[in-house]
Amino acid sequence: MSDKNRFGGLNPKGLYVPMSDVEQETLMVLSQRQAFRVHIVDWGWHNAPQIIVGDHRLSIQFTMTFNKPEVPQPCYYFDLQLYAAGIKVFQERQALVYGGQPQMIGAGLQITLAWDIAIAHIDPKLVKAVTGATGLTSRLQDKDTGAMTLFGNMSLSNSDREAMVKMRHSESLIRLDNQNSVKKFKK
Repeated sequence: MSDKNRFGGLNPKGLYVPMSDVEQETLMVLSQRQAFRVHIVDWGWHNAPQIIVGDHRLSIQFTMTFNKPEVPQPCYYFDLQLYAAGIKVFQERQALVYGGQPQMIGAGLQITLAWDIAIAHIDPKLVKAVTGATGLTSRLQDKDTGAMTLFGNMSLSNSDREAMVKMRHSESLIRLDNQNSVKKFKK
């Protein structure tokens, strides 16, 4: 049994495309510099989240203390934005519903949150600015056009290509399900 998955990921039981070494290095450097900030749109900022870098994921943990509103109100979702060195690198809407009920948010409430982001690729400009890398920075970057594509610059067999297409389709279904959950509770 291999110690990596078919796309080179360190979890042999998981099916995912890992970030390149230079992309992982970028996240590690930004984490060491404490350059990450989390913005919960309309609610506030957290300037010192705890960051865990993996070969495909970035885990962000932080405790948010809310200073408004005086009278608690229902909140169905958070619009989360991740900034690194002042540049927005990721944003996502996350449902905030438990047991069919929204979270009540009010002044003085403190919530510890964990935000897990699967990363397909990082903007090559950010990677080059942080690490000084040259050339291709992502496994998904096409060597001829520089664009991010499904197969990028990886050398894949036909069965690996089929697996990649199925994996990406499954990922899109999961994202759609999350979006539908947020819309359902927003009504």
